[in-house]
Amino acid sequence: MNLNNIDTTPGANGDNPFCPPAGFEGNSEGYKALLRERWSDIMFGQRMAAIARHAARNTSMVVKGPFALEARTIIDGLMPKKAHK
Repeated sequence: MNLNNIDTTPGANGDNPFCPPAGFEGNSEGYKALLRERWSDIMFGQRMAAIARHAARNTSMVVKGPFALEARTIIDGLMPKKAHK
């Protein structure tokens, strides 16, 4: 999983928790609901936290795809609090 390149295009990368599965046809709210479910999953939740920690230290991370805005907002919300200063 490339932590510097987060692609939210459905099916682009099944290992990335911010990438919906192939065939996902949900809207913004459906995408956010998917990520709430994934946060509760041990594997995806740990990866989401790792991506947020990485984003707090690395300003070159790229978030792209149809849900980039939603993903970036969630990643920013998961960043360690001291990283927001």
